[in-house]
Amino acid sequence: MKEIAEINNKWGGWSSNNTFHSVYHELGHAVYREKCAMNSEISEKIVDLYSKKYYNIIGNNQWTKNINANSIKWISNAKKENFSYYGLRNENEFVAEAIAQYFCSDNPSDISKEVVKILLGE
Repeated sequence: MKEIAEINNKWGGWSSNNTFHSVYHELGHAVYREKCAMNSEISEKIVDLYSKKYYNIIGNNQWTKNINANSIKWISNAKKENFSYYGLRNENEFVAEAIAQYFCSDNPSDISKEVVKILLGE
């Protein structure tokens, strides 16, 4: 699992290279469903933050899993933000990646910290 985590982190798919990243990522999906489905204020804040970060990194373009010249640029932009490209796929993946990075990285991004603050209602 460590090798998989390192590979996914290197290309920008995961926001940490921790062996347990995928476990925390999946827990992040559960947190997203619980917090955003039950609290419209939290949901709106997550959507707003996601939209801003998506636009800053990808612009008006559509996220793609296909590796091409554009996605390579966006992966690079995401890495500059210390976040994963995959986390920009949608709001659910955004929260899941933020949670995984927050708990698995020695240096969580500002994005991850802000997502956690929103989820905690701060």
